[in-house]
Amino acid sequence: MKIYYNERQSSFVLDGGLSHDDLLYFSFKLIERFPKIGFKLREMYNYIFIDEVQDTSTEVLRFFYNSARGSSTKVYFLGDKMQEIYNKYDGSFESEFGEFDSSLSQTFTTNYRSSKEIVDLLNHLYLSVSRVPQNSYIGKKGQLPQLVSTDNIETYLSNNSEVYKKFYKLRTVNSKRFDNINNSGKSAEEIYKKYQKIYPNNGRISVMDVLVNSNYDENPDELMSFLSLLFQVLSEYHNKNYGEMIRLLKNSKKTYLLVNLFQFLIVAF
Repeated sequence: MKIYYNERQSSFVLDGGLSHDDLLYFSFKLIERFPKIGFKLREMYNYIFIDEVQDTSTEVLRFFYNSARGSSTKVYFLGDKMQEIYNKYDGSFESEFGEFDSSLSQTFTTNYRSSKEIVDLLNHLYLSVSRVPQNSYIGKKGQLPQLVSTDNIETYLSNNSEVYKKFYKLRTVNSKRFDNINNSGKSAEEIYKKYQKIYPNNGRISVMDVLVNSNYDENPDELMSFLSLLFQVLSEYHNKNYGEMIRLLKNSKKTYLLVNLFQFLIVAF
């Protein structure tokens, strides 16, 4: 098997494709075993900047921290805890954060993305001691944001569907998205729960990375990847798009899954 970098977030285990995270993990293990690699890193760079630090894992932070420690190489972190999205940081790097020179810390008080109405609301919602009140560059838009607090978001949205039908709804409870698949009245919530045990939300790959990713070449789960490819091939076949069906089978990195299935069926029957 040939090992290669697949330039994707997820691994292709069966065909040897290594993801971004695989390379990072491999780097961590290398520097643990061969500390001199860290010396080479600080010889190459006088300054290291890590952006979006609130969404960076502790392993990555500690990798650069250990590599630059005790040298003239300067490491700078840039980020905003209020904008954490991916839940990758587990909080175990706080003691190292305390070693950084706080006199160099810079705060930015201008928000370039949101209206004054939204910024004012966020300033009152976020009550952490590290909170930095912001001003809006955009200014007033004349439309006040609405804050909804409810015990059951699905029931609330159902009861107020007319009010929110024009708005994008952020579904805070992912499992509920699988309650009524394709409006068929059939629930796939049990599938969600089973897969959540395999891919917990705090893992490198989450359950939603698997169940909502219809790109068969990028889905990290072999079964879901296979099903996505199979359904698309069958769809093209039933629509008599034979050329597109052949293109899919020829170009997909996961075609070997279909080949294995056909071989199994031939042997079985």
